[in-house]
Amino acid sequence: MQEIYWINLISPFIYGLLINTLVKKKNNAKKIILIVFSIQVTLIVGTRTITTGADTFNYYQIFSYLQQNPNDFLHTSNVLVNNVEILYRLVCVVCGKVGIGFYGANILIAAATMYFFSCAVYKMTDDVLISIFLYNSMFFVNNMMNQMRASLVFAIVLYATTFLLENKIVHFSFWTILAAGFHTSALIALALIPLYQMYISRRVKILYVVLTFVSTQLLGIAYKLISLTNYGRYLGGGRDIAHSNSVILNFFVRLAMLLIVMHYYKIVVGDNKEYNTYYHMAFLCSAIQALAIVSSLFARVTTVFLGCYVVLFPRCISKGVRLLGNRYIVKALFFLGFILYYYTMSKFHVGAGTAIYESIL
Repeated sequence: MQEIYWINLISPFIYGLLINTLVKKKNNAKKIILIVFSIQVTLIVGTRTITTGADTFNYYQIFSYLQQNPNDFLHTSNVLVNNVEILYRLVCVVCGKVGIGFYGANILIAAATMYFFSCAVYKMTDDVLISIFLYNSMFFVNNMMNQMRASLVFAIVLYATTFLLENKIVHFSFWTILAAGFHTSALIALALIPLYQMYISRRVKILYVVLTFVSTQLLGIAYKLISLTNYGRYLGGGRDIAHSNSVILNFFVRLAMLLIVMHYYKIVVGDNKEYNTYYHMAFLCSAIQALAIVSSLFARVTTVFLGCYVVLFPRCISKGVRLLGNRYIVKALFFLGFILYYYTMSKFHVGAGTAIYESIL
């Protein structure tokens, strides 16, 4: 893993400490930290060369085709273009028309991703540095260089959940459906509508476990549903892998994360029942990750719900951590744990094409 990733992981704490020291108003400090981090990530991700990220060259080919054939963005015989959703095609056409090129489109997508992420984090967390650390250590930045449409969907859905907290179901649905215009996996987030106000009792926990087990046994039905979508082309292919080591490791890590945040469920939800939404996202994330053990096709779908932890972990630490009687010790263990995870998982990310980073700058 190149130095750029470690710099991106550590540097927010340096300028975050400086900003928090110089800016007295906490909300203003949060805004500045998120703006600086967003600019940093946008430049890193948006200026990557077409050799950084396994899918980046495919995106370059899609952009080049649509730049030459803008009228084909709705209907085309080009296989690569047909593999991406309509709103991404539209972005390519518009960027081609205004002359900012492929890298301009990349910067635009990266900036949009960071904007929606920052809006959600600013609203839902007090300690934005922990959220930023999680965004880095859970490979969201790395994924932006490869799975940039899915990364944008993650950010939009996380932003959309803030409307669920205000019972604005229409707003939530609008943003979720808009996100599906970039990656259809966003539609699974609509499952939160009947769940977000449901208290997670013992019965609900058992129900999640049972449904997860049943789903792994009835995977054939899920395969049939996938075959009806644009992603049916992956069935039986190189991306449809059973018992992948990285997927299994991620399952146990996410299960541990779920158990940790559930330990503080009553404290975190307490007077803030809106956080219930993020707990359901955590359960759904682990459930889908269990399916990914049987078929790695489901692994990308977990990204839709994985963002819950950038909200829940800061809340758990600030509201109820009492381990060893010292919050600083807990934070140290928290950071060391995720740095170890980041280092370990980086060994599995070689195939994603992001291990060697190159920039046009």
